[in-house]
Amino acid sequence: MTTTARTMPCKQHPTGRTIEVAPERSIVAAPDDTEMPKVGIVSWQKIGPNEYRPVVRIHERWIRLTTDTPEKLGMGINYRTLSRLITAGFIDSRRPSPSCTLFSLESWESHIEACADPEFWERCDEPGTKRTNRERYLSAI
Repeated sequence: MTTTARTMPCKQHPTGRTIEVAPERSIVAAPDDTEMPKVGIVSWQKIGPNEYRPVVRIHERWIRLTTDTPEKLGMGINYRTLSRLITAGFIDSRRPSPSCTLFSLESWESHIEACADPEFWERCDEPGTKRTNRERYLSAI
């Protein structure tokens, strides 16, 4: 089963190529020639009846992982997939306490860029082992 983030193509936001960010999990990335900030998060603030305005929220480099974090950030993947990517070491994380996991948004962006290579999941990027990236991901619980 493949999960794909769906975006509506339009002149301002055309769709790009599909990138497999985890085995059998793909997202549609913005085209390479689109000038967009690496991370842009907007909330809608109500200013009247049926009227809203966008409010840019600035996030720290480290984001707390919760079950709804991938959906809130529009990552195009689910919580379980993000957790496995973190556990397997594809995305940088920290555990300031046993009940809190933080992950790096910059590391997520780097992971997406690395996955743009069609051979990424078949490469052996982990030093000292002969496991492919796909095997590393699948072994993470």
